[in-house]
Amino acid sequence: MQNKLSVTLLSMLISSVVFVPSLSSGAVELTPTLKDFASLPRLMAPALSPTGKYLSALVNVEDKQLLLVRDLDHLAGKPYLISGANWKIRRHIWVSPHDLLLGISLPETVVGMPLVVTRLIHVDVKKQKQRLLFKREKSEGFFQMQDQVIARLRNKPGHFLVSAGKNSVARPQVFAADIEDRRLGAKVVQRYISGVLHWNADARGSVRVGHGFTRDQKDGVLKLKDGSGKWHDHSHLLNRGAEVLAIPSHEPNHYFISMMPLTQLNESGNRVPNQMRQVYRVNAQTGEEQWRYGREDSEVAYLRLDLLGEEVFELGYTNEELPSKVFDAEWDTVRDTIQQEFPGSRSFIATIADDGSRGVVGVGSEVMPNRYYLYEKSDQQLARISISYPNLNQDNLSPVLDVAYSARDGLKIPGYLTLPLGVSLESAKSLPFVIYPHGGPHARDFKRFDWLTQLIASQGYGVLQMNFRGSTGYGLEFEEAGYKEWGQAMQDDITDGNQWLIDQDLADNDRICIMGGSYGGYAALMGVAKESKLYRCAISLNGVSDLPSLIRLEARFVGGRYATRFVGDLWKDRKTLKANSPLRLVEQIKAPVLLVHGEDDRVVSVKQSRAMHKAMEKKSKAPVTFVELPEGDHFLSDYHNRTAFAQAATEFLGTHLQ
Repeated sequence: MQNKLSVTLLSMLISSVVFVPSLSSGAVELTPTLKDFASLPRLMAPALSPTGKYLSALVNVEDKQLLLVRDLDHLAGKPYLISGANWKIRRHIWVSPHDLLLGISLPETVVGMPLVVTRLIHVDVKKQKQRLLFKREKSEGFFQMQDQVIARLRNKPGHFLVSAGKNSVARPQVFAADIEDRRLGAKVVQRYISGVLHWNADARGSVRVGHGFTRDQKDGVLKLKDGSGKWHDHSHLLNRGAEVLAIPSHEPNHYFISMMPLTQLNESGNRVPNQMRQVYRVNAQTGEEQWRYGREDSEVAYLRLDLLGEEVFELGYTNEELPSKVFDAEWDTVRDTIQQEFPGSRSFIATIADDGSRGVVGVGSEVMPNRYYLYEKSDQQLARISISYPNLNQDNLSPVLDVAYSARDGLKIPGYLTLPLGVSLESAKSLPFVIYPHGGPHARDFKRFDWLTQLIASQGYGVLQMNFRGSTGYGLEFEEAGYKEWGQAMQDDITDGNQWLIDQDLADNDRICIMGGSYGGYAALMGVAKESKLYRCAISLNGVSDLPSLIRLEARFVGGRYATRFVGDLWKDRKTLKANSPLRLVEQIKAPVLLVHGEDDRVVSVKQSRAMHKAMEKKSKAPVTFVELPEGDHFLSDYHNRTAFAQAATEFLGTHLQ
């Protein structure tokens, strides 16, 4: 194989009405519009059929999200386009060379409870026909969730495994199904085990992992099946932050699990600081652990097996300075070729056909939204499929800088600094700034393209994103430091980042706004409540305003108490929860507040922002604006809602930071 593959731009792949023809760098607008930033990505989640004949992907054309299916052997033909009037596509899965499953969701309210209802649609791409796969079921569990496909049976085209609770969503079983089934639940292949809420299977379709939580929702549950079919309880590994990364199909006793080392305690019995999870090969039957992968400066973000589920294909790290490792020589060359074309980028393998004949490779960076290329193994050619944001590239986006600062207790807080285009770290002085903490909070920011960060920077503002304590990817100790610290140590980390900007003379301390979504929206509201003199304004998108209300509502759902265990206990922590709820601190807020919330948000109820708006109008002297997005969800997945938020946010910042 040659050291470098040739790159060919095949416009036929993108010549349909769904894709705007690709633009060269010279044709890109030097000053992008708000719409250029706020538009949804042109193409997402590409997937190849088992033989590589068809490419499916989610595509967005302004206010329409479609599933595109393209016959790669006949590019002159028209693509097959699929869309729904009132449902959203959650996933698409190939189960045969020409049969595709769509997992769709619809927001519903049942007996006063806001729910997400999911269904499966079978798509026959040969006949270009689609139909609802299962008839409406009367039982509680089957009624709500029907799209949890956990494996396809490679030796039986059109057959797959689906997890569902026949009588209750809290008691899921695994059923074998196929594209001809009219009813779900005809054949049980794995019965419910106490404590298991989610199932995982290997590439051969053997159900081998069950995880969930105990009946009292205080502790996690992890069950692993051995080669004889016996289940073993390995819940104790969760105390070491265990996560099953991969299930080798040819080794029925073994699993790849990321977790803290047993040697995490020093000679004094104290935990070794800043230690990262390592990857072990764990024997489910004996509990024996063999170290396989890991570094001192990063956790393993993912471990991907080959198409048969047997050998390790790719290993990626949370430390983005470390390139992922591809163990297949040919695909490593393909990925490296793309990366060489775009210095400073990160490339990744998105999908490969079962027979290895074709694959899709993506490439992107903080100043280059993802581009996708099709690799043809037969002639070792690469062809560009799509550019996610045609009018955005290195010429009109702001570089993102790695930064770190010390919190008040000495903990190092990593983050990312984005300055307006043309402003360097040396020339930046007393800029208007936006503090932008991430959501979750059990999540993290990455040094990648972020449309909202770049939009804000394009308006002349600096942006600081920080991975405060409680963020993932920096070891279990860093995560645990954020437990039950909503509004407290996690909030202090954000405040200390603000002070760092001022101390470095980067930010004008009279022109700083705090903004965020979900938990970040909560942090924005807490910021102006706790630090009334520090922030000029605050923007909360789908944010939490009242912790007791959040916990009470979540407790009505399956696993709600387990999910909120690190927020606080409704009774034991009641004083702390109330003291750290922006809704109960509105009299302390002096800065203008913009509240934006999706009407159909099923993660954080819109009632959180409605209550905050009402309380501020009644008790706070600070001006408040509330924008409720019609049919809006938690993720701004609707084009009109996304542009409406972008417009409201930029106008609000322009009013208060100029």
